[in-house]
Parts: sequence; C-alpha cells; structure tokens
Amino acid sequence: MIDMDWLLARCIVTPHGCLIWLGANSGERQPGRRDTGRGYGKVRIDGIGHYVHRLVFNEMVRPVERWEEVDHLCARWFAEPYLSRLCCNPEHLEAVPSLTNQHRRILPPPHSLRGTSGRFVSNIGAE
Repeated sequence: MIDMDWLLARCIVTPHGCLIWLGANSGERQPGRRDTGRGYGKVRIDGIGHYVHRLVFNEMVRPVERWEEVDHLCARWFAEPYLSRLCCNPEHLEAVPSLTNQHRRILPPPHSLRGTSGRFVSNIGAE
C-alpha cells in the first residue's frame, strides 16, 4: 500500500481542482529519447514503476480492471491538454474501456477554440 499523503504532497492544486504531479513523468529524457514534457506522472515503489493517476485511482476509487484505461476527464477544460496527463485528482479520473478513451481523445469539444487538439467527453462506447 502506498502512502497517499506522501504522494499527494508532491502535487499542486490548479484553479480547476486538478492535482498536478510534480515528480517524474514518462515524457522526461531517457536514453535515446528526447524530453517531450508531455508524459504521464510516474513513481517507483519497491523498484516497480507506476503511473501516478492509475495508482491514485486504484487506491482511492477502486481497482482498475485489466481491460480498462484511466481517462483524465479534466483534459476537456485544459488549454494545454497534455498538462491533464499529470493530474491525479480521483474526481477527475474515470476507468473506461479503451474504445471509449480513444473516442474521447479524437473528438473535439463543440465549444472548443483549440480545433482538433481538444477532447470531448461523451457516452460513445460506454456500457
């Protein structure tokens, strides 16, 4: 079991209530790769790497099924959707089938000024 106080102490809160992970992320420089800064929050526990948003969801909401992905609902209101990947607020996360997550990722919100880079939360593929 992870010490959630330790984990959440390494986050900042945005005006929208996102808990942005300030630690390592999967987009950081690795041998042979450039630093994109667009990764998901990562942490090592007992030598095993974990995505922070999945870890928080597993600990604070419910276990994520093998066939599910944890979607960042807050991506729809971020001007920079990649920043939402660092959010680990359990209220902003939802475990959904992969197909649902894919649909949400590619469809722009109707009110978006960002064009196709936006995200749209819908019931497509929902059960």
